[in-house]
Amino acid sequence: MKYYYSIPVLFLIISLNSCNRKTPKELLTSTKWRPTIASHLAFVPTRFRNQMTTRDRQKLIKVAKSISWQFKPGGIYEWFRSGKKHTGSWQLSNDYKTLKVKEKARYKTFDKIYEIKKISSAKLILKLTNSNIQTPLELKPID
Repeated sequence: MKYYYSIPVLFLIISLNSCNRKTPKELLTSTKWRPTIASHLAFVPTRFRNQMTTRDRQKLIKVAKSISWQFKPGGIYEWFRSGKKHTGSWQLSNDYKTLKVKEKARYKTFDKIYEIKKISSAKLILKLTNSNIQTPLELKPID
């Protein structure tokens, strides 16, 4: 008898949770993203990482904290580094597994293709597919 009351409550909880789900595209555009310090440091080639002084490492951490990425609805991409704004465009594949980014920096344009390893409201993990860099890039939302 007491289980009959549990079933409607369980149904209500499941219904409320399903209403709050966002698509990967909504998750991508809902916040600004910043690379984690560890992820940013991992992009430095090993030979340079091994030669870095404490001061070099502190500078790199400071730069990492100044970086933000924002994927705006409509395919506009903005990223900031040390207060400088760069723009570009982005496109998400229909299966949400590939993110194409066109970055404009100074006089060059860079086409980057990322495999989306994970996307949630708390974490975005990307892996460059058109580069010899094998380390995934982990980004966290900026609060």
